[in-house]
Amino acid sequence: MTTTRSPCAHLRSLGLISSPFPLPAVPSSLTALQEGAAEPPTRPTPETLREQGVHAGQVDKNVALHEQPLRLGAVQEISREAVEGTDQELVTFRADIAVCDIINLNWRFYPRSAYEGAIARAQKAMEQGKLTALLEHPGWDDGWKGRLNAIAARWTALSIEEREIEWPPDSGQRVRKPVVSGEGVYTRTEGGALVQTLLQDGVYVGISTNGYSSVKWLTFAELGIDDPTGLLDPETPIAVTGDDLTFLTIDFVALPANAIGQVHAESGPAGGFAPPPTRPAPPAPSPRPAPTPAQEQPVIHPKVQELLTKHGKTLEQVKKEHTGEYQAVLEAIASDSLAQTARITELTGQVTTLETNLQAATVRAVTAEQGLVKESRAKLVDDAIAAANLPVLPPYQDGDTQVDLNAQWRDALLAEAVRAETDDAAKAVITRQVAARQHVLGARPVEQTQQREGAQRLPVPAPKLPTGNNDQPVPLTEDASLSGDSLLVGMLR
Repeated sequence: MTTTRSPCAHLRSLGLISSPFPLPAVPSSLTALQEGAAEPPTRPTPETLREQGVHAGQVDKNVALHEQPLRLGAVQEISREAVEGTDQELVTFRADIAVCDIINLNWRFYPRSAYEGAIARAQKAMEQGKLTALLEHPGWDDGWKGRLNAIAARWTALSIEEREIEWPPDSGQRVRKPVVSGEGVYTRTEGGALVQTLLQDGVYVGISTNGYSSVKWLTFAELGIDDPTGLLDPETPIAVTGDDLTFLTIDFVALPANAIGQVHAESGPAGGFAPPPTRPAPPAPSPRPAPTPAQEQPVIHPKVQELLTKHGKTLEQVKKEHTGEYQAVLEAIASDSLAQTARITELTGQVTTLETNLQAATVRAVTAEQGLVKESRAKLVDDAIAAANLPVLPPYQDGDTQVDLNAQWRDALLAEAVRAETDDAAKAVITRQVAARQHVLGARPVEQTQQREGAQRLPVPAPKLPTGNNDQPVPLTEDASLSGDSLLVGMLR
């Protein structure tokens, strides 16, 4: 059955009436997206524009932007809050969203200023609950903001912070870039529950922006940034997102999903990029200017270009008519490349040496610090033992080994004190252990105290033997019964 456009849609497409939905401000030429139509409405994307033929400096308005997630980090739960009167909870999460100042996986360049403008425009929408996260990007016939039954969360905060990340993806290279991140709350819908279940089961869930903005086309060489893949022609037109970027949704997506094609992170040197954009063939006559022949020329090394300019001939002509000069230029280029490689190797060696020296210095510093800590904790242990006046247990023989119980206990106490994080914690451990040992062993005898302090032990007097007739019993008196000598004599008998 054929579905026809509504009269309102037709009037809006002519610009005769305004849209009743001021947020987002959808251009009148695109309002048919919200109306029934026999065919999905046309939404310009950077890819469809490139296919039509673009040129450096060209500006296109209201371009639809479904973006590929960059795998910055997993969605992380940060809090849960019970919903009064129910057994449900509101779960708050945090997620990385995008990287500024790079060519992303869809070969579009997003300056930081574009994201800053989008975040500023999103504040009111977040307060009103209008910036949502869908399960996958909306289809081209779903409208700008998708369908209500696809909503899984709403965003509550967006920000940009400098951070070290791996870029390009899977390259192992670390660079410092501004990263867009956000916080949101899962909706208590099937979509919100599904995302939480996937994350709990260890499934990676990506975050991808969906919005629109003006796009200015610049050649890759004009951007002044490094080629993330080594595949780009300096004259390749790159879509640069304007500062009027507006977020429609920021969605949960699966990897390797891509609005314009499949992404294989393990294939080739691209490190997760889709195939690089190719320059379109000369288009049929249209209002848009066709690419100039100069843009279609292959990349030529500056030294070779200098030789061509010198003779005023094409490359093929120089190869044929000035073979010697051409070969000399190629050798010079190769020599420069070898010199650069040698310099890179030298710098790599220097960096390795510096890293090794830094690691060694770090080990020495840590060892020295540990030694100082052990020395100070040993003094705390010895001072506490001396102050407690603990008894000294005699050593005993275990086979060929003499076991010193006092030294073993001190070493164990010192090890526990060294493991304490602070001096106060160490003192608490020592006090507790010394008090326990003092309770078990009691106070030290006076003789041991004198021996430990170096005092000379007084001689013990020899027992006095009785005189006279030893066969007669010794009469006991009250005083004699308390005498140690009398007891000793009685024991000897």
